[in-house]
Amino acid sequence: MEGRAPSSPFEYRNKVQFVCSNGECGLYERNSHNLISIEGCMLQKEPANKILSAFMEIIGNGKFEYQAMRHIGIRVSSSGDASVTLVMSKRKAKGLKDAAEELMRKITEVKGVSLNINSKNTNVILGDVTIPICGEPFVTEEIMGRKFRINPESFFQVNRDGAEEMVRTVMGFLPEKSDSVFLDAYCGSGFFSMFASGIFRKTIGIGEYEKSIDDAKAAAKLNGIENAEFICGKAEQLITSEALTDVEYALVDPPRKGIEESVINAFASSKIMTVIYVSCNPATLARDLGIFMSKGFEIKSVKGIDMFPQTSHVETVCLLSRNK
Repeated sequence: MEGRAPSSPFEYRNKVQFVCSNGECGLYERNSHNLISIEGCMLQKEPANKILSAFMEIIGNGKFEYQAMRHIGIRVSSSGDASVTLVMSKRKAKGLKDAAEELMRKITEVKGVSLNINSKNTNVILGDVTIPICGEPFVTEEIMGRKFRINPESFFQVNRDGAEEMVRTVMGFLPEKSDSVFLDAYCGSGFFSMFASGIFRKTIGIGEYEKSIDDAKAAAKLNGIENAEFICGKAEQLITSEALTDVEYALVDPPRKGIEESVINAFASSKIMTVIYVSCNPATLARDLGIFMSKGFEIKSVKGIDMFPQTSHVETVCLLSRNK
């Protein structure tokens, strides 16, 4: 297994979600709900720490009804622009708009503040409704010539340098040019499709969440890509469909729980010869690779990327080919 590390082991995270409770903001102690108040984090890109500090000052002035606050989410682009999401248990709070505008005045890198409403008693951070309060509700990131508009609900790689290294690794497993179709299963916001579109005649992305599919379509439009199609649906139902008969290469980038066995069975029943598996969880990756191998696929290459420096987590990219 070959390993690669991005450039910086600190200040690499472009996203953070601080817990808010009783006028304090911070992070939970490992394996607990003990809130540890912090003034900053060495893994976060600035101005994330400055934003947290300024927000705590705003809470302290007593003009903002902060009791309904649950989290503050911060995203920072490589240009330094930031967006802030205030997660609250109710839609209205005294001084909310004034607090958002003051935050933008204090930290000029903040280009917009949004309100996300989550009144459910679960460990899920974001609710279903996000409302812009002031400014733009997104930041724009550019990676290797491709632009991405990142909304509060969007999934996006937290380490930009690591994301570039991951793209280079995936592209190294693909041909320079192909007249076939590329399948991006678990496509999310269409991240890998934006790059594969320059190689293949057509790329097709599949995802179960309509909001993410909308983000993928917006990314294609933003980048002037016309040979990418995105479908909302279940991968196992579409992989063997007639629309995908010209697919030779497929990529899967599932969540930490890995791939459903029904999806692997669909790959085995298809004519797809090569699968690239991007994983953020070595345990479920090992499980799924075993199933792939039992269905006639062979592991050709495994490469690890230190996507999350200072932690025990690793991103892995595997090349699988069907036994001939």
